[in-house]
Amino acid sequence: MSRKHILFFSLIIILTVVPCFCAFAGEVSEETSRETVDITADELVYDRKGGLAVATGNVEVLSESFLATSDSAEYVESSSTVTMKGNVRYENLQEEIIFLAEKIIFSLENNNMEAKGDVFLNHKDGEVIASGEELFYFSEDNYFVIKGNAYVDITGKVFQADIITVFPDEERVIAEGGTKTTIPRDESSAGGT
Repeated sequence: MSRKHILFFSLIIILTVVPCFCAFAGEVSEETSRETVDITADELVYDRKGGLAVATGNVEVLSESFLATSDSAEYVESSSTVTMKGNVRYENLQEEIIFLAEKIIFSLENNNMEAKGDVFLNHKDGEVIASGEELFYFSEDNYFVIKGNAYVDITGKVFQADIITVFPDEERVIAEGGTKTTIPRDESSAGGT
């Protein structure tokens, strides 16, 4: 089956996905929310009466600031949510953020995000690397919580726990449950010559 350009789905993504992804990077503005988005998928089904749009097969969302891919994407108007499933990859092309998961759900009402299944995050080109079974992002306060075999590396300082909360702007971490932390000794304080 040949891939089709899904142009009328672009409006839905412009109003939904772009603010969520940009909020994660801390860059929500009116200009960003009007950004042109190119959607490609094998198939799209839109039900105006039901308020549902579903894109399936090799879904790719490309804009000037990000590239997101997945096996499928769904927009539900009544709950203002976007769900991407299957091999989800998000890359912010300006901020160098890479996010991987099996499933992500975006709330358009508060720009919060939930990710499940082999979650991986590379924030600011390796300044923060995180992984776990689930990740919850809270846009208003700009922090995220990783649950289930949580792992966070902030510039070489490694934290492992059941639950880890990260405040990236503050470079602050709270680890809870089965905590293990590795903080390398600074070479300048090692007492060497």
